[in-house]
Amino acid sequence: MSLLHEDARLFWYSMADPTEREAWLRIMDAQEASGWILREECSARGEWVTCAYEQSDTMLRRWGLALTGTHEYVVRDGKLFAADRRHDSESEDAVYDALRDFREWVTEEHEDLVTIIWSDPGAVAFTDRAGAEAALSVLDEYEQHRVEPSTPPSRAAG
Repeated sequence: MSLLHEDARLFWYSMADPTEREAWLRIMDAQEASGWILREECSARGEWVTCAYEQSDTMLRRWGLALTGTHEYVVRDGKLFAADRRHDSESEDAVYDALRDFREWVTEEHEDLVTIIWSDPGAVAFTDRAGAEAALSVLDEYEQHRVEPSTPPSRAAG
């Protein structure tokens, strides 16, 4: 937090607003709990920093998925003043489809976890540590559900 400008706007969160700052911190905590990894290649021009990124968490990596796109940062007086992002539509579609499938399965199989994982009902994924931990707790079971049963080869009538 000491690297943030007092008026920073990170994505859609204003760090000057205590409620929005707390929501952002909860998401950062959830991402830490879920094993979030962000890889960026950046270039700077004045106060603007543009980065191509790939980001994923434990669930996405196990599903062979990652979000890719562009982050844009503004640095003023040596502190982060603004951050914005644009996911590439192909990666966003694949990740969001997978997360929708996961949510449908959780709703059917673990209805009691829906409000924990999606404490923000409009969110695509978890937004706090408890949600991340709950999602990871059923990941093995979900992946077993996703495995297609093998079909024996058909026998020709003889």
